[in-house]
Amino acid sequence: MKKSFIVYLVAVTGIYIAAIVIAGSGVAGAGPAGFWDLPSFILTPVAPFILMLGHYGPGEIVRAFRCAGAGECGPADAGRALVFFRSLRRLVMLSGFLGSLIGAIFIARMYPSGEFSANAGVYLGTCLLTVVYALFFSMVLCVPFESALEKKLAG
Repeated sequence: MKKSFIVYLVAVTGIYIAAIVIAGSGVAGAGPAGFWDLPSFILTPVAPFILMLGHYGPGEIVRAFRCAGAGECGPADAGRALVFFRSLRRLVMLSGFLGSLIGAIFIARMYPSGEFSANAGVYLGTCLLTVVYALFFSMVLCVPFESALEKKLAG
């Protein structure tokens, strides 16, 4: 993986933020702050990282990132790092799906009630943001690192 990956990551994140700002201009609550949700963040990228600690120690996780990055590593280390990132991607995607189902359950349980119109949007936002976070973290973290490791293993 090229050292310039961080620059590209920042550029892509900036493009997404700019698109959100442009699309949400003039709509209350539609800016980048509307895409921040602590429960969704905890469910999607945080929970999978905690689960990964059950199989990989902090040192192994750092080695996986270094191996995928500019650091040199042998085929065995690259293979272990690849398994780490593939497992992380699966857990992130499953957490996003699970978070989406949790949000849908909250919506279904409060319908019909007096609180439905006041709270349905919040729960629907959480429902959808877990999927958005899962896709984003998979796209900017897991897939590029997996690709870099597969490239190293290919020779």
